[in-house]
Amino acid sequence: MAEENYSLEIESNPNNLITVEEFVNYFAKDIGIPEARMNGLMLSVTEATTNAIKHANKCDESKRVKINVKVEDGKVIISVIDEGVGFDPLRIPDPTEPENLLKDSGR
Repeated sequence: MAEENYSLEIESNPNNLITVEEFVNYFAKDIGIPEARMNGLMLSVTEATTNAIKHANKCDESKRVKINVKVEDGKVIISVIDEGVGFDPLRIPDPTEPENLLKDSGR
């Protein structure tokens, strides 16, 4: 299989998630992702993009989110790139601790 690349860049507005869903549907169909895998793929990409829009870019429409998809050697590699500051993952509470299991976010 030849290497294939797909890319989408959006403003940091949650309303643009519809465009992200259309993009996922397009590239998934184009590369032959089975229907049984679509829900997980869609959830993963939209959740990562939502986090980039809301938490990294703070819904600042002057900041962009870029989604890159690379298909190579039977693997699909998806990158979601934002313009946020970043964080230290060692300072995040352990999501597997009992007091964190039922939280709405941060897992």
